[in-house]
Amino acid sequence: ELYICALFVIGTNIVAMVFADLWAPSFLHTKYSISELCAVSYTQLIYTGCIIGTLVLCALCNGINKILLGIRLSLLMMLFVLSFLAYGNPSWPLFYLPIALFLLGFFGSADVLAFSCGASISTPKTAGMTASLINSLGMVGEPILQGGMGKVLKMNWDGTVNASGLQLYNTANYETALGVFIKLTIGVFIIACCYRVKKHTQVMDSAY
Repeated sequence: ELYICALFVIGTNIVAMVFADLWAPSFLHTKYSISELCAVSYTQLIYTGCIIGTLVLCALCNGINKILLGIRLSLLMMLFVLSFLAYGNPSWPLFYLPIALFLLGFFGSADVLAFSCGASISTPKTAGMTASLINSLGMVGEPILQGGMGKVLKMNWDGTVNASGLQLYNTANYETALGVFIKLTIGVFIIACCYRVKKHTQVMDSAY
């Protein structure tokens, strides 16, 4: 079951952070024709949303004892946001864009709920080790996802480079890569919907 919790981490926080860390500004600049400075500023909203979401989602879902429900809803919202970014019309009003990026970070912070979920399948003595293993397994997914996204971008690259020799990708390349994120999110969402926790404690019996 630790692997399932690690998948929740990958499907939420790792997806959001890989997008933000690697090529979110380039994607926004290319697809939505905004300045590079504006694209970087918009990308920062992902991190802002993640900071706020960590506090809000953890307090809310733990407060009402609905951990798995929080994970499922977060994955569903991430699916909507990623689909909007990938397939949205660039001519739509730009004020939607910072809202979408903030929400991506906000619901991407649902990885904290995965640790709460992991705590419920461990004993008090093994809770710390369980959290460490979930974190380690989730972090393994980050370089794998980063490398995979790089290969996906290069698959249909037309060979264009800038004056410095850096590869330039078009909107279709980025949309294809986002499509992989979307498929991954769908897969993790299905797993979350089918998953049932075998609790080792009575404290969180009503959380699922």
